[in-house]
Amino acid sequence: MTTWETEKRWVVDSLFLLVLQSGGYSYFFSRLTLCHISFLKSLYGQENLNGGTAFSGDPDSLTDFIAPPNATVDGSFFTFTGFGFLVNGTQLPADKFKVVKATMAEFPALNCQSVSYATLLFPNGTTNPPHTHPRAAELLFLVDGELQVGFVDTAGKLYAQTLQVGDMFVFPKGLVHFQYNAGTSYAIALSAFGSASAGTVSLPGTLFATGIDDAVLAKSFKTDVGVIQKLKAGLAVKP
Repeated sequence: MTTWETEKRWVVDSLFLLVLQSGGYSYFFSRLTLCHISFLKSLYGQENLNGGTAFSGDPDSLTDFIAPPNATVDGSFFTFTGFGFLVNGTQLPADKFKVVKATMAEFPALNCQSVSYATLLFPNGTTNPPHTHPRAAELLFLVDGELQVGFVDTAGKLYAQTLQVGDMFVFPKGLVHFQYNAGTSYAIALSAFGSASAGTVSLPGTLFATGIDDAVLAKSFKTDVGVIQKLKAGLAVKP
């Protein structure tokens, strides 16, 4: 091994140690500066550092907080009242699952704060279909009722649990998960996310309501086109 190769190996080992100490690849790469990137390119070449796996997370702010242009920044700017329906007697949805979000879109003060919330409302017999959050883990707290929850890891193993009032359950970042109210009473949950905008990718909608060719889906699910068309019709927006 040449001296240059030895030096490169030392740099790689040092970077790996920093990754472990900093809390993982996502955290580490989100904090690489242009100086770090230029140094790595000098070691491995431009072509070896372009493309590949993308790591992302909420950016760090160089100020205490970020406000939209022309916003009035006072106590009200940092206050969100969209969950008041939980305590003021508002009639809750009676026939289908509903989510009420407090993300950066609804609550601009969350910009760059790496946190958001959602209220999940489950009439009995309803489900939050399998979905993922690509930018954050989810920590669910069951406020009322009973809820079946679960996620599937990248090895295809299902981790499921039936939650009671006061229980919490974590869905790791980016993994497919679901919630289902199989009970006879209403269920209400609060979910916290480690991002101001965790994102949601619903599997039923993504697969069957985005225009993917019927033949592709039929072959993928080892069924016929007629079954796929029925699934698509069931997910179509009703007029």
